[in-house]
Amino acid sequence: MEGSNECASDNRTDSGKKRTFDKKKWREQKYSKHQKIEQWQERRKKAALHKYRKVLRKEMKIADPSFSFNSGSWEDDRNKRKSRYQEALDEYERKKEEKEAQRKEALRLKAERQAAWERAQAERAERYKILNKKTRKGQPVMKGRIELMLQKIQNMQ
Repeated sequence: MEGSNECASDNRTDSGKKRTFDKKKWREQKYSKHQKIEQWQERRKKAALHKYRKVLRKEMKIADPSFSFNSGSWEDDRNKRKSRYQEALDEYERKKEEKEAQRKEALRLKAERQAAWERAQAERAERYKILNKKTRKGQPVMKGRIELMLQKIQNMQ
């Protein structure tokens, strides 16, 4: 379609099927004086509205410099919503925080395991010392062995 102002995405309906080209409508938009006048009036309205808002902003800044005109009722909903970039940035920050929390949790668990391992090693070393005591003649000292058995029995009860 040469000379057409419509892009390919405009030729598709909501269901995705190709829409037929309306030549009469296209001719009206392209050559109709009435259509051109409407477009001109719309542009003029927008320009006047823009100038009016600009003057209001200047007056508000002079009257109250801390006043923000962004909260005005003339702002449309699109400006109030976050842009796609801002949404993506927020999503990135959220994922980054989640990863950081997971990393901290993993470090904490690793430290706990390390501490438990060190305690167990110390207990084993202590038990080894007690069990490996020997008399002068090389016989095992029974006192330590009996005390360990007593502790086990008391822990079971």
